[in-house]
Amino acid sequence: MREPIIPTRSREQIAADNRAELDGWIEERAADLAAGGMAPEAARRRALKEFGDADGATQYGARQDVAGDRRLRVRFWIEELGSDLRIAARTLARTPTVTAVVLLTFALGVGATTAVFSIVHAMFLRRLPYGAEQTLVYLPAADNGVIRPGLGGGRHSAAALVALRERTTSFSGIAGAEQGNIILTVNGEPEQVTAVALTPDGFDVLQARAAIGRTFGAREESGPASQVVVLLDGLWRRRFGGDSGAVGRTIESSEGPVGIIGVMPPGFRVPTYEQAEVLMPRDLAPLLRNANNSQIRFLRLFARLKPGVSGETARGDVDRAMGTLRTDFPRSFAGIDTRVMPIRTALVGDAKPRLLILMGAAGFVLLIACANVAGILLSRAIARRHELSVRVALGAGRGRLIRQFLAEGAVLAALGAGLGLLVAQLGIGVLRHTATAALPAGTTFALEPLVAFFAVGASVATAVASALVPALGATRALGVALRTDDGRVSPSHTNRRMRLGLVAGQLTVSVVLLVGAGLLLRTLQRLSSLDLGYTTEQALTFRLQFTRPHSPAEQDAFWASLYEQLRGIPGVLTVGGGNIPTSGQSTVTGLAIEGRPAENGRLPDVRYTPASDDYFVALGIPIVRGRAFNTADRDGAPPVAVISAGLAQQLWPGGGAIGARVRPDPGKAWSTVVGVVGDVRMGAADAPQPSIYTSQRQDRWPGGGAVVIRTVADPEAVSAGIRQVVHRVDPSLPIIGLRTLEEFRRSTPAVAERRLQMQLMLLFAFVALVVSAVGVYGVSAYAMEARRREFGIRLALGAPRRRVLWLALRDGVSVAALGAFVGVPFAVLLASRLRDMLYAVGPSDPLTIGVVLGTLLLVVMAASIVPARRATLIDPAQTMRTE
Repeated sequence: MREPIIPTRSREQIAADNRAELDGWIEERAADLAAGGMAPEAARRRALKEFGDADGATQYGARQDVAGDRRLRVRFWIEELGSDLRIAARTLARTPTVTAVVLLTFALGVGATTAVFSIVHAMFLRRLPYGAEQTLVYLPAADNGVIRPGLGGGRHSAAALVALRERTTSFSGIAGAEQGNIILTVNGEPEQVTAVALTPDGFDVLQARAAIGRTFGAREESGPASQVVVLLDGLWRRRFGGDSGAVGRTIESSEGPVGIIGVMPPGFRVPTYEQAEVLMPRDLAPLLRNANNSQIRFLRLFARLKPGVSGETARGDVDRAMGTLRTDFPRSFAGIDTRVMPIRTALVGDAKPRLLILMGAAGFVLLIACANVAGILLSRAIARRHELSVRVALGAGRGRLIRQFLAEGAVLAALGAGLGLLVAQLGIGVLRHTATAALPAGTTFALEPLVAFFAVGASVATAVASALVPALGATRALGVALRTDDGRVSPSHTNRRMRLGLVAGQLTVSVVLLVGAGLLLRTLQRLSSLDLGYTTEQALTFRLQFTRPHSPAEQDAFWASLYEQLRGIPGVLTVGGGNIPTSGQSTVTGLAIEGRPAENGRLPDVRYTPASDDYFVALGIPIVRGRAFNTADRDGAPPVAVISAGLAQQLWPGGGAIGARVRPDPGKAWSTVVGVVGDVRMGAADAPQPSIYTSQRQDRWPGGGAVVIRTVADPEAVSAGIRQVVHRVDPSLPIIGLRTLEEFRRSTPAVAERRLQMQLMLLFAFVALVVSAVGVYGVSAYAMEARRREFGIRLALGAPRRRVLWLALRDGVSVAALGAFVGVPFAVLLASRLRDMLYAVGPSDPLTIGVVLGTLLLVVMAASIVPARRATLIDPAQTMRTE
């Protein structure tokens, strides 16, 4: 049956037809007038006059006809589209199993890609909560050209902030911020929250305003007025129920009474301190009055570019300023540079390449899904060649058949998009629970409109690409197929190669993902077995933060009582107090050595931690030389210190560290080194850092501290006793982060990030492998059906069944070999891009590649063996009877 004819006239043809019709009418009228006795010329003039504006009528009629043709064409195409979609839906419904497999593949590919894209959107595409973000920059400090989180984390001293304000001209303002923890007591319930102390010009630099109340300014920088806070929206809603009356209230805190003066709008966050919930003014005057504090680096700096100033100009300006500072004040600025970094780059940090790699892995899964769906639809289309040939014989053109395949793709796209969005929503929910520790703090992601649009676009693109392969492959030379068709499935060599190529491509991508996941798994194993310098087994840790200021005597009495009662809990071996090495809570400062001038004018940076007597025993840090702290190291006794072995080797390579006098705090007396302990790592993948420890009774931190408890057996068994003891010593203190040291280690960024990457890569690799196995099964099953007659004849002629089994397995094994041959080099090449994510494992790790190839072979054999086994069960007699 021929396709219906639709109007295909051009505008010129329509105009010509209308003009011919009008001319015919005029000629007919002129003939009537001439028949009445009028002269021919006069009759024509009379006919034209009676008709009026012929040219205008022609143009008007042409416009009407063009519009009519357009409406007719649109109506025709809508009807045709509806017919195609109905036929497509019925065709897909006739093969529910195949359709279900295709939709499941769609959902997995689109859902996984969309879930990861939701994180990419949140970090790279979502608008930041600052005005004119393109002019907001971050100014991190770099030590000898490297921004090292373990040694200041890009932080500057207060002196550096003042110097950059005075010596640069590219910025309209430079603000500093420092993060800490405070205890807020609201309605009698204490809670530790993360606070950011912000220089009062910070709100102007960020171009941020309060949603309720006001922000603080210069008048609150020091003195009694500094005891004010601005709440972020989340804390305000959680603890005050969104009550605007909270503004103006005074509440208790560990810093003393504070007044609430404002609430920030939803979505606001301080750059690089996204977990903060409270903003407080930072008074820098006391630090600036003492020149010895110039090496205490605790501030992160943000600046606003002046109108018309580029980032390159600002970088040159900052470089000149830092050069003069290094010359004028070598002790404070030797070896320190300052970078100028766009604010979004600072917020994303090191996560950008890792997220893009994961997005690429998710894209690979979508690519595999597309190839798998294309292979399934191609097999289905080949099986329909008789039907398609009949339709060609009845007058359907190849374009009409391709359009029908695309209609089937459209139906699959609509259904696949719905299922993909459902899988994406589930995946986003899982990522919220697993990805929090591995992403920049405060990152929120959801199935937002742009993310949903991405899912729909991915579904449509996948469906169209998947439908085009069978459309082009199965509609070739259908007229010849009809003349030679004998009812058997006999695919062309081109279609067979296309199917094998699609499956080989899937296996290639699977190899790449499996190698990446394997390398990350090996990295996680290496990190888990890495010697941190302390032991995490059978130990608990938690933090305590005072809800009110404590005098030195009150602090000593509190810690002494707490340690004594904790040691009395059954199952507790020892109790220590001090910061956990991987917590990031320690201060980095310059270490002065008595009688030794600073090298190159700059004191060596060290990690500085006050610790209790049993701190080293509780953590399992060995004493290398000398002693640890004891009860003689009390307030009023000569100050003492313990240093790490690495610091002793660095500063006293020939020995002599014991008895040396050092000073980590410029405002305090010299301390005598009485012991050397083992080195510890500040991060799971970081090298040990030089450290100095002071006695907790001689060097108090007013806010509180961490506690480490070493137990005899299961640490969880003493948790209840710990809570009872803390409540008994001070009922107002909340216990913060009670968990095992092993859990604490696993939650550190280095381990958490790699665990998330490994989990997602494993998930993607598993999905890819399953989808590829389906593809291999399809290739083997289809090859068996296409060669059933051949296998039957071989068996009838006496071929061994194991020979037939191998012939049936050969396609699957060949495809696996091709996928491995192409996939391994690609995997090694792409794994080299993962080098920063790996630890103690090379991109071409032979063990990982060997395990991947072995897994691939097992999966391919498992997917091929069932259809291959069916080939050996063919009845030769039945085959010969059908010939």
